[in-house]
Amino acid sequence: MNKKELKKGFGIILKFLILSPIIYLILKPLEGILKRYIAFNSYIVIKIFEECSLKDNIIYLPNLSIEVIEGCTGITSISIYLAVVFITGKNVKEYFIGTLFGVIFIYFGNVIRIALIGILSNKYGNPILFHDLVSYIDVPVISVIATLIWFDIQNKMKNKWYEQ
Repeated sequence: MNKKELKKGFGIILKFLILSPIIYLILKPLEGILKRYIAFNSYIVIKIFEECSLKDNIIYLPNLSIEVIEGCTGITSISIYLAVVFITGKNVKEYFIGTLFGVIFIYFGNVIRIALIGILSNKYGNPILFHDLVSYIDVPVISVIATLIWFDIQNKMKNKWYEQ
């Protein structure tokens, strides 16, 4: 690796380290709104497998209740993903497609995470263990998969433009 490539790599990392917290601070006010939507969508998924009810942002299962709080909204993962999109995107079309895809993908990945925590905790107890276990697996996996799919979409868009 030559000096120019190394400098470019550090520049990309620096942009990411600056941009991701800025995006997070911009999106953070949405956490209060999103927690109810996340709770509702998680409730719908849990309802397929378990008897439950929903009041505000709390899902009541037979053996426990789950409160969906601001930290459960996935805004941190979305911010990190969007920083990657804005750093690697080349034009407005890429920004739009990358943003739309990633936000939806991470949002529903987060819904599945909460539903899994609820179902497993209700059946086997120990909600803290299942919260930590499922979260430590789901959050990075969903984020990495979203990013890899984004790179694939971006590559296909680039190849399509060259063909025109």
